[in-house]
Amino acid sequence: MEKLIVKNFKAIEYAEIEVNDLTFFIGQQASGKSTLAKLVYFFKTLGQFIGNELLSQENSYQTTQIEKKIQHITSVFFLTMFGHNENFHIDFSYSNGNSIKFFSDEELAFTFEDDDNILSKLSIELIQPIQELNALRETNTSFNDRTFKLWENKVDDILDKYLPYKKDNIYFPAGRSFLSLADKNVIEIGKGYKEEFENYIRQSETGAFDTPLLYPTINENALIISSYINHCLHLKKIFKTISNIVFQDKNLIESMVKQQEILRGDYFQNDSNEGINIEKNKILLQNTSSGQQEVIRLLQDINNLIISYKIAAFRIYEEPEAHLFPASQKALMEMIVILLNSNPNVQLLISTHTPYLLAVLNVLMEAKELEKQLGENDLTLNSLVLKEERLDVSRVRVYSAKQTESGRFIFENIVNQDTQSIDAEIIDKVSEEIGMTYNQLLDLRSNLSNSVSE
Repeated sequence: MEKLIVKNFKAIEYAEIEVNDLTFFIGQQASGKSTLAKLVYFFKTLGQFIGNELLSQENSYQTTQIEKKIQHITSVFFLTMFGHNENFHIDFSYSNGNSIKFFSDEELAFTFEDDDNILSKLSIELIQPIQELNALRETNTSFNDRTFKLWENKVDDILDKYLPYKKDNIYFPAGRSFLSLADKNVIEIGKGYKEEFENYIRQSETGAFDTPLLYPTINENALIISSYINHCLHLKKIFKTISNIVFQDKNLIESMVKQQEILRGDYFQNDSNEGINIEKNKILLQNTSSGQQEVIRLLQDINNLIISYKIAAFRIYEEPEAHLFPASQKALMEMIVILLNSNPNVQLLISTHTPYLLAVLNVLMEAKELEKQLGENDLTLNSLVLKEERLDVSRVRVYSAKQTESGRFIFENIVNQDTQSIDAEIIDKVSEEIGMTYNQLLDLRSNLSNSVSE
């Protein structure tokens, strides 16, 4: 299993995270949830990013040059996503046992290390396909996209051997309602961020920035936002194509029903517009509620991954519950579990502020535990929780942010191994505090009434 260890990085004092099929981060705002999510995203897309950069440039490399190039690409990729930080240590272990470390000292001397000479071995294996590809580019007049794809796959296979990754990786950022519209204005924003990021990479290669301290600051989410906008456009095309198809898959049917429940209508798309058909009233997407705009692409993504059940994918959903009523949050959590049961090749990481999602998840995990005793077709159990919505606790990790005396946060695993459930105290703590205060106010009112009557 993949593992991330973080010490003294931004708001995080310490975190030791196992990345499972479903991984949750819950905590108050500015506690480091997004930082952890971005770190996992960084490491799980690093191999893919290195491959894209190496293949995008027509250079003749030696083995030592490729190793330096990979170190440079990795360092710049990290700095663009996280900026400058002091005295931190980060360690990520891949599913194959390989690990990569990043750390810095008080002078911001930034160091990237790997165990067992991964980069040296990787560079040796990459040199031949990259040199052959560049030779083809120079001499073969019939060089085309198909030829490039063949060599790209060779490079991908080598990178995946050392830095395992899923080719379909998308980060759904928080506050995505405007980006989800994917109209002309949003597309231009995406292009601008992509150009900003690429210029940053090119400048760093010229030696314009002598030390990490001289690296300019760009929007740390530039790459994430650009990638997300492109994915929204991809989803629009898919759901325009399949809008009239009748599916027979039970999991997909259940998921589509829940999508309709969450959106309070049916998604539609024509040549010029898209929106939601609510009680025979067609409302354009830009005129729908913030909750509908925030969740629409996420719902489409879930259903697309159910349809494409053989695709290996990694997703980060930040605040999927944003602007949704608790009943809709329940339906959304059920959709997420249906996806995990439909596509065994999917990994999901979710950051949230709300205990509702975890409360629902607890129910779905308890149903799975009962299934082991009663059987999956027990009528009473099926009347309470559908088979497709039950999830084994072994596939889940949940981490809660806790503030320390330093003001920073540690992240604790709150899945209780004895009860095989999420610690109810964490879920109910705020509700209990509110309930206690309310009861004290009722007592105060009662005492006031008694004193008046006397």
